[in-house]
Amino acid sequence: MAWLANFAHSPHIRWMLRLQSLFGGVLLALLGACATPPKPAPIVPPPVQTQRPPNAVPHHPLPGWEAAALTPGNWVYRAEGEAVVALFGMPASPALLAVRCVPAERRILLQRATLDPPGTQGVLQVQTSSQSKTLQATVPFTGTVYLTAALPATETLWDAIAFTRGRWRLGSTGVADLILPRAAELGRVVEECRSLAGRSDSDRK
Repeated sequence: MAWLANFAHSPHIRWMLRLQSLFGGVLLALLGACATPPKPAPIVPPPVQTQRPPNAVPHHPLPGWEAAALTPGNWVYRAEGEAVVALFGMPASPALLAVRCVPAERRILLQRATLDPPGTQGVLQVQTSSQSKTLQATVPFTGTVYLTAALPATETLWDAIAFTRGRWRLGSTGVADLILPRAAELGRVVEECRSLAGRSDSDRK
């Protein structure tokens, strides 16, 4: 066995063993570098605690005057001497509103009942389906206590009131609106007042 011991200790054998050890280390390093590391587990954020809003109260806007309930009452046509008038109100009660012709002045008065004393200044707000206008008004010192605005009989606002779609609104400061139905009585006053005013002009000539 002496030859085997000499062979194991020969320089060639020792060089080959060192070379094998060196290549083995390099191979292990390469294998380690090529190995794909495991992917880390994804980070799941904690659930967001959302605060539920309180139960919302449904908002129902108030209806406009076009959809509001009509003011209780009826229209009545009356002749007062040479003048004519349309009155609105409840039976056996003072009229809430008067549309009165004054032929001599070729004017039509829009009058709303009021508790204000004579001389009080105010406004009457008229809205129809085709026209709106704010009128300067006053409470006269004579006659029935009405907040009164005067317009020429030829004023186009009268046509807008007479031919409004179904209803019109009369407003005034500090009191509830009047939502009034379209009425033939009012249209008749406007038509006759224009006719009477024209007749007065002819009489003057």
